[in-house]
Amino acid sequence: MSKSLAQVKANSNFNATWLKKFKGFENYSDKQAEETVKVLQELAAIACRHIQNTS
Repeated sequence: MSKSLAQVKANSNFNATWLKKFKGFENYSDKQAEETVKVLQELAAIACRHIQNTS
C-alpha cells in the first residue's frame, strides 16, 4: 500500500537530528539540517512522481 506524501511527512523521523548522524552533516546548524531535509524530501517526491508517471 502506498502512502501519500503528507502521510510520510506526518510520520517522518527525518529531521535535523537524523541528518546530523551522517558523515559530512555533523557540523550543520539545526537550520541548515532542517532545510537540507526539506530539500531531500522534495527531491524524493519529484522522483516518485516521475516514476509513477512514466510507468
